[in-house]
Amino acid sequence: MTTVRAYFRVSYPLQERPSLILDDAIHQVLDCSEGGFRYHSGDFPAPEVGSPIEGRLRFRRGMQVSVTGRVVWADRGQVAVELVQSRIPLSIIYDEQRYLRKHYPMWC
Repeated sequence: MTTVRAYFRVSYPLQERPSLILDDAIHQVLDCSEGGFRYHSGDFPAPEVGSPIEGRLRFRRGMQVSVTGRVVWADRGQVAVELVQSRIPLSIIYDEQRYLRKHYPMWC
C-alpha cells in the first residue's frame, strides 16, 4: 500500500535548515511543507501531542513566516506540527526546493 502526501515536503541538509523561533527557544527545522513542518526539539522537552504551537519560521535566505499549528506527533527529539490557521506560502516552498536542487543536487 502506498501513502500519498497532501503536500510536497522539502527536506534540508544540516547547514541549510531553517529556524523555528518559539518564545525564547530556537529549533532546527528538519523539513517543511505548505501544511506543516518537523523540527528537532534539542535540549528542550518535546511538547505533548495536541499542544498548540505559535512561532516564526526563519529561512536561511531571509524569508520569515508566522506559524500557528498543533503538535501531531513527537518522538526521539523530533516534533511534527500541522499548521491550522495558515500555510507556508507555496512560493517559499518552491524557492527552497529550487535552491536546494541547484546547490545540493545529490540531496534532493
